[in-house]
Amino acid sequence: MPEVSVTSLPARIHRQVDNARTALDRGNMEYAVNICREILNDHPGCLPVRRLLRAAQSKLYKQKNPIVARALGRLMAIVRISYGQALIKRSPPRAMSAAEGVLGIDPTNIAALTLLSRAAIEHDLPETAAFALEAICDYRPDDRAARATLADAYIRAGRTSEAVSLADQLLREKPADLDLQDLSKRASVAQSIAAGRWESNSGSYRDKLRDEELAITLEQASKAVNSREMTERLIADSLARIEIETGNLNHYRAAINGYRALGRFEEALEWTRKARALPGGSVDASLEKLESDLRIARLDQKARDRRSAVIDQGGDPDRDETLMRLYRELTSVRIESLRALAEKYPSEMSYKFELGRLMQVTGQVDAAILQFQLAQRNPKLRVASIIALGECFKAKRLHDLAVQQFELAKAELVVLDDEKKNVIYQLAACYEAMGQSEKAFDEYKAIYSADIAFRDVASKIDGFYSRR
Repeated sequence: MPEVSVTSLPARIHRQVDNARTALDRGNMEYAVNICREILNDHPGCLPVRRLLRAAQSKLYKQKNPIVARALGRLMAIVRISYGQALIKRSPPRAMSAAEGVLGIDPTNIAALTLLSRAAIEHDLPETAAFALEAICDYRPDDRAARATLADAYIRAGRTSEAVSLADQLLREKPADLDLQDLSKRASVAQSIAAGRWESNSGSYRDKLRDEELAITLEQASKAVNSREMTERLIADSLARIEIETGNLNHYRAAINGYRALGRFEEALEWTRKARALPGGSVDASLEKLESDLRIARLDQKARDRRSAVIDQGGDPDRDETLMRLYRELTSVRIESLRALAEKYPSEMSYKFELGRLMQVTGQVDAAILQFQLAQRNPKLRVASIIALGECFKAKRLHDLAVQQFELAKAELVVLDDEKKNVIYQLAACYEAMGQSEKAFDEYKAIYSADIAFRDVASKIDGFYSRR
């Protein structure tokens, strides 16, 4: 199960990732963490989302007392790491999820990072393993075993230059170590094979392959093509093909994807509009969606650039009028896009759910409630929609209605994972707001007995006992 990019996932996931990035930029780290964990449950190989998750976790961690966070992380690790280690062979994704549960409290926890790397290797996700191991090596630069494991992960991931450099460094430190000698040799062989395959002096590898389409596929699959130079070459090749086959939408898509990968959204939009002007493109719903996504990506980039500029100049991004205007415009375009898709494809409930999420984030709670009520008709979105409805009713202080939704979601969630704990916690908070302290106590106690480190449930329980 190789690593996957965000662009290879369904369109609704793109929007979730955009929402997470926006939440992170605005300082809403908990919301970003929840979205990323939800995506990784279904797509554990999406490394960009895992990087985004770690960024949000790290920001949250900096807001906490590090001594307390480490202590809670160690307490949680006692149970979850053992649980995860038992799942490495049987269910690597669940083992990775167990590791993330600990990292959510303390992203510096070495045991959790080690578990994540081992499970990732077992699940054939070497880049993810390398990501976890790089963090370990940052926190423990003298850990020779971790660095050796990282070099091996680099070999598996095809990052042979980095593997050779790290293996040679290790071998210089301990030249008589037979395992390190073997590691250095494997890294050198892997680098030689890669060089012989792609950099032969007798001509480009395209000349050695009869099948032009296979050449393109290999080119896109190779890590080398992710470089800016190769992407620009692919764009030039696609534009040349468009000159020959003006009506072939595949060539347009290749050029658009190239521009998008380089962050050149204006050009990507220009070619998307040209593609939509063709007879075949005018009825292609995916191109319509693509144009909307590119408009959002362009605005998002402008907002990021503006935020960076304000910070570099020593300003406060939260008080910058231009940045606030860009955020408002970005939100408006996202809502407009999702509303149009929801109206055009009324049976696609995922659009309604995502529209509801965005409305919920932006404070349009009543409008969000309507979307979630519709979205729960989809069995796959039912529980998530029920939880979201509960959150909306809670935000409106309609606690009795919120309780109904959270009780329903609690009954439908079988496993006491973080999602169910969140539901129970919110249910308890509603009971507490209604003055029904005994019911609130019972719900908090259900979490406390399974996970003492979940949010502030320990202090909640201590408070209840103190008052008694």
